[in-house]
Amino acid sequence: MEFRRIMAMQITDSDGYATYRQHMTPIMEEYGGRFDFDFKISEVLKKCCDVEINRVFVIVFPSKQRSIEFFADPRYKEVRKKYFENSVGSVTQIAEFEGE
Repeated sequence: MEFRRIMAMQITDSDGYATYRQHMTPIMEEYGGRFDFDFKISEVLKKCCDVEINRVFVIVFPSKQRSIEFFADPRYKEVRKKYFENSVGSVTQIAEFEGE
């Protein structure tokens, strides 16, 4: 069964985040990962916590273990530090689940 995470974020630097995605995607794909949905959000009608959200996406891996391995990969951590940390204001995990 595939492992999915629904994530919401506040992107503060669109160009920096695009560069992050460009560099992390090949590494993610090595672990069988992909994005199934990716939305830019212009209006949030309800949220559970006090964070701003302007991006929502679903990231999918073949298993939870493959997801853990990807996020622990030193190459990914380097890309995250270089591009993600300066372009994202907040990260909120909405849900994670296994299924098809």
